[in-house]
Amino acid sequence: MVVHTTTRKAFLYGTTVLVTVLVGMGYWFGLFATLQAQLTDRFFSVQPVTPDIIIVDIDEESLTDIGQWPWSRSVHAQLLQNVNEARAVGFDVLFTEPSQQGQQDDEVFAAALSAFKGQVVLSAVIDEQSGRVSYPIETLSNNSLSGFVNTAPDRDSIVRTATLQREGLESLDTILAGNHSTMKNTLVYYRGPAKSYTTISYADVYKGAIPKEFFADKTVLVGASAAGLGDSFQTPFGAMAGVEIHANTIETLRSGHSLTMLPRVSGCLLLIIIALFVLFSLQRIRSLLRLTLTLSGLAVGIVVLSYIAFTANLVLPHLYALVLFVGLSSSLLLLQYLFETKEKHFIRSSFEHYVAPEVIAELYTQPDKLGLGGETRELSILFSDIRGFTSIAETLTPQQLMAQLNEYLEEMSEAVMHHQGLVDKYIGDAVMAFWGAPLKNDQHAKLACESVLAMFNALAILNERWKREGRPTFAIGVGVSTGEVIVGNMGSSRRFNYSITGDEVNFAARIESLTKQYGVQCIIGEGTHEAIKEISHLRTRELDEVMVKGKSKPRRIYELLTCEYTDTKKEMLKNFANGRGSYKAGDFKEAAVFFKAALEVIPEDGPSAVFLKRTEILLIEPPENWNGVFEFKEK
Repeated sequence: MVVHTTTRKAFLYGTTVLVTVLVGMGYWFGLFATLQAQLTDRFFSVQPVTPDIIIVDIDEESLTDIGQWPWSRSVHAQLLQNVNEARAVGFDVLFTEPSQQGQQDDEVFAAALSAFKGQVVLSAVIDEQSGRVSYPIETLSNNSLSGFVNTAPDRDSIVRTATLQREGLESLDTILAGNHSTMKNTLVYYRGPAKSYTTISYADVYKGAIPKEFFADKTVLVGASAAGLGDSFQTPFGAMAGVEIHANTIETLRSGHSLTMLPRVSGCLLLIIIALFVLFSLQRIRSLLRLTLTLSGLAVGIVVLSYIAFTANLVLPHLYALVLFVGLSSSLLLLQYLFETKEKHFIRSSFEHYVAPEVIAELYTQPDKLGLGGETRELSILFSDIRGFTSIAETLTPQQLMAQLNEYLEEMSEAVMHHQGLVDKYIGDAVMAFWGAPLKNDQHAKLACESVLAMFNALAILNERWKREGRPTFAIGVGVSTGEVIVGNMGSSRRFNYSITGDEVNFAARIESLTKQYGVQCIIGEGTHEAIKEISHLRTRELDEVMVKGKSKPRRIYELLTCEYTDTKKEMLKNFANGRGSYKAGDFKEAAVFFKAALEVIPEDGPSAVFLKRTEILLIEPPENWNGVFEFKEK
């Protein structure tokens, strides 16, 4: 069977919510944080570096020239004297133990520190287990500043974040950058691979090969790249000495290019927007090519937007966005495929659904009925129509109109089929149904009238809900007639339908239209009335004898009462019946009195108002030959 639109939407919306929540939870709790970071690494590109940072590198050449590590503190003292034009010097070298050459060696270095006119920052280190801070020895720390140099790699051993404050101590980078931020850490905006910053061999500076003016107003970082000293880390640009990571961190802090993660609440909102875009694209776009282009554009857009945001120092949850996009698109496309596969199967086997199940059951036992032709049988026929449907349609979009009309037709059809009727066809907003075929049923008139009451009950419930939802309500008119018709398969040998035809069908359609003239909800023919007049819960009142357009013989019509049968209603009906009696007898003056009395009881009673107006006209222009029949000139 075809999946109902509401069911399909429920599956699509439910899947969208489920996938979005799952991905959102993964994002919120950092389930794929490492993969997210690795994808972010791809956004880094080589950028110009500041000339204000110079790295003095303890490289292999320096170890060869100066000697085995660790060096005498007097060596570092000489280095300070050779860069004394620098604004600041940071040593990514630990001086937490006294010199192996003795106290005098430390005092020489301390004197150089004291004499240096700029700022010197020595390294402290924090024990990762105990949290204890190891500072430079007192002789040195009294003549310099101290900042910790701990490096914190991510789970994949790549250094992406620099810690700025810890254990009440600022990092070496924070002090040298002169950026005393309240932030605990920052993402490092790497400018390029190793050796991107101006790098000079320690030995060259120590020997005075570089003019002191070269370091004027510069920040000098002293650190080791020599393999044997073990100060190398992995970064988004590959292996890099720790001192180079400090250089990148200092420039990140000074330039303001510190990367910021999008707040998680905003990230979740971004995921929701992507999910809604995917959902509505799959719902609205029917062309496979357009859908493919749209979804591909979204995928590219996520990457491009993420890169643009990165260049503006903002890191979006691009991995989670792509996971959501792929997961949700795949899930919804799979659901759409399953729905459409089911519908195609329905289409292939849908011949049995052109007609009611009862018809199929009869055809199983009498296959000869598949041929064209029919038989004469007494049936009850129903026509219903929505009043003012054109005006209602003008207030709604086509989608809204079809949705509301389908809700209405669903309930009306259910009322018919629940009372063993067969919905013959929908004619726009009109419904045609009949009882008594293909299977014979002597209670067809009773079932048709009970179906009418069920239709109005269902409509009342629909109208109440639609009113709450701010949608227009429907009013309908129903006509029911009972009589002989031809019923059977009609059409051509290639395409036919099980239906009915005959004068009684036309009459049912005519009296449905007359409900507007009389201001009632349902009119039934005399044949229907005769079949139900002894059934206590199906109440009627005689309306008129009419001659519909195209007919030469008058027919009596009745109202099937669809409202509650109250004492007030009884009194009004009594006055109306008396008025009808006087009306048929030609006593129009007395008839007018009764019709007025009926309207005093229920002012909105349509038939009483119609007959009062007629009697007033007939009093002015009395007919010559009165037979009580009213002839309609229009359909």
